[in-house]
Parts: sequence; C-alpha cells; structure tokens
Amino acid sequence: MLKPLWQGVWIGALSAALIAAAVTHGAEPPRPVSAGNGTLQIAGKGIEKLVLSGPRAGQEQTLNRPGPTVSLPAGQYTVKDIILDGGIQGRPPVRPGSFPDIYQFAIAPGQSHRLEIGAPLTSTVTVKRRGSVLRLDYAIVDAGGWKYSQIGRREPPQFNAYRGDELVGSGSFKYG
Repeated sequence: MLKPLWQGVWIGALSAALIAAAVTHGAEPPRPVSAGNGTLQIAGKGIEKLVLSGPRAGQEQTLNRPGPTVSLPAGQYTVKDIILDGGIQGRPPVRPGSFPDIYQFAIAPGQSHRLEIGAPLTSTVTVKRRGSVLRLDYAIVDAGGWKYSQIGRREPPQFNAYRGDELVGSGSFKYG
C-alpha cells in the first residue's frame, strides 16, 4: 500500500523539481489552461518581469520572463510595471484627459489580446523652441509608447548638433 503513495510523492517531487528548474533557467512555469482563461499575446521581447494588476481588485500577476503568449484568467488587467533585460524599467505613456488603453486591457474567455510592450526600443529626441533657446528632450520608447529608463543610471546620453559639417553645439541630457 505504500507503493502508490511513494509514486505520488516521487511524481510530485519531480514535478516541483521541473518547475524549479524552469524558473531557475528563466522560463515562466506553465499556467494551467482552463475554459475561463484567455491568451495575452506579448508583441515585445526582452521582458525580464511584467507585473499586471487583475483580474480582480487587489490581485497581482507577476510574469517572470514571459513567452510570446501567456494564458491568463479572464478579466480586466492593468500593466503596473515592466522591467526589460539589463535593468531597463518602463513607464506607461501619459495622454492628457484619458486613461490610456495601452496599459489597461481585458481578457475574455477563449479570446486573445495583443500587448505592444518591450523591445525593440527606439531613441527619440523632441525639440521645443523658446525664443532663441532649444529644449531637447530624450526618451527611449517601445512600439506601444512606453518610455524606459535605466535602473541605476549610467552616463547620460550625449549629443552633437551640426550645421552642415560644422559642429555648432554639444552636450548631454539630464535624467528626469
């Protein structure tokens, strides 16, 4: 009679060891797929950690190194935090007068939702003129509009301004 119990313990221990190995090697352990689940399609790459609030108030889903598709319980979600490889942290886009739907989404049972977040990233510079002063704002953004910054910042980005082939100015961007 001890044999079935021992086999169950062995399988449970093996299962736990396999899940621990998956987490150790950076892969998100598989989530059970049920009739009440939907699929989140992640269009970006290089995501170390993605934190979602939902599907119910007070609940949080932390996805460590999620793959391109993740099964989630049906419900309403909000992206709370994202960290990319190399310690690059994202902030949601700000759109005056509205709560951006880019980081709030719904998962319906048996349906999928595509989230544009993560790498590849693009460097952008916005120039604003105030009289004879040019203000240059530097940002690193993804396809969904999320802005990113380095955790434990290194040297600030630098720039050179040219008129034709002549260097007319240079400097570095301040963080914040």
